[in-house]
Amino acid sequence: MPRALLYYLLQTWATDPHPPAQARKKGTPTMSDRLAAHLPPAIRNLPARTRRLTIGAAAAITIGAAVAITALLAPAARPGIAAFTGLPYQVYSVAFSPDGRRIAWTDDNGVLYYFDAASRRQLGPARSTLSRPRQLTWSPDSRHVAVVGAAHDPDGPVVIVVYNASTGDEDWRGPASDGLAWSPDGTIIATGGDAATGIQMLRASDGTVVGGGWKDHAKTPTIAYSPDGSIIASTGLDGSVVLRDVATGEQIGPALTSSHNRQASVVRFDAAGRLIVSTADGGLWQWTIALPCLLHQACTIAGRNLTTQEWADLHTGRPYLAACG
Repeated sequence: MPRALLYYLLQTWATDPHPPAQARKKGTPTMSDRLAAHLPPAIRNLPARTRRLTIGAAAAITIGAAVAITALLAPAARPGIAAFTGLPYQVYSVAFSPDGRRIAWTDDNGVLYYFDAASRRQLGPARSTLSRPRQLTWSPDSRHVAVVGAAHDPDGPVVIVVYNASTGDEDWRGPASDGLAWSPDGTIIATGGDAATGIQMLRASDGTVVGGGWKDHAKTPTIAYSPDGSIIASTGLDGSVVLRDVATGEQIGPALTSSHNRQASVVRFDAAGRLIVSTADGGLWQWTIALPCLLHQACTIAGRNLTTQEWADLHTGRPYLAACG
């Protein structure tokens, strides 16, 4: 079943005015009513729907806090090593090589450094790159590094420069925008865009534009590939996150909202393919977007299949499918 259709099901069924009836003996109070008897008057006297939302929000906050505190305290129990201290400059962007052997970073003066991750020794001489580097990423084979930023004037045009990580030589450079992601197969570098250019897909070997043009945001500060390379996610300065199918270019469902305060966000995928988004207002979000999980969630909410009429209204051009078995 297409992802876009699943998103529609989730959005529709979550507000289904006629959910499947649950068998309950007549006169038996609902779970919400039984729980309400033990609540403070300020909550107990709320309308039933408002009361349920209040209880749900409180439970979510409590559970979320418990998980977050546990996660934060876990590293404290096993202190790490402050390997790079006393640096005479500010580190602006940093990334481990995919093979875990090297670390690359740029400082606030636009200088690119390489370090051995095990010995923490600098590898080769530092190299001047851009006036104001903004993002840095490694190629999947750990042989190249791409940097985006302003070439001369910190507020001037943004460019992308790709370097050979072994020799330090520049491979190529070209116009770009904020946002930078290397495809898992190593063939494409995606750069963010604006309302005029959209996201650009560049051939990794020479920077030739080979696709993209998706104008999903007025400005795209970060982008990311899913681990299998099938989805690209992009963020806007308003906190929205847009998913696209890389093969077809089609948008997957409606834009996700990661910040109700319309703050910029950073998007990544974890190794399991879950979408991780952090926002400038302190939010941290996780979405599971794998097809089996979406289908399970949609069917759990609905408790039923789409009717033939609902299916026809979607105009999918596909034969009717009983998605929930």
